[in-house]
Amino acid sequence: MNTERLRELIKNRLSTDSEDPTLMNIWNDEASILAENVTATIEFFSHECTDDEFSILCEVFDDVIEKTQSKELISVWENRLNNITDETEKALIQTDIDIAKEKIKR
Repeated sequence: MNTERLRELIKNRLSTDSEDPTLMNIWNDEASILAENVTATIEFFSHECTDDEFSILCEVFDDVIEKTQSKELISVWENRLNNITDETEKALIQTDIDIAKEKIKR
């Protein structure tokens, strides 16, 4: 996984207004990086990802799961969520995880 590129995208996301049409490109690129190697992505979220990065990347959880269909990745995100202390932020991330769960095909 290209962690350096992912972190560049996160910085771009933080400086991009939510109404900016280029935001979709950032989300697509983030999701592509996270979906390309599930094992590396699990490693990233388990050991390298900061709380701020986790909070930003939750915006693309549904796209990542749609591409990977990884229940293990959802489990990692749910475990990682325990590290978030801000209850409002935690609720927002939980919502994104729940939306991602709906993308798992049965």
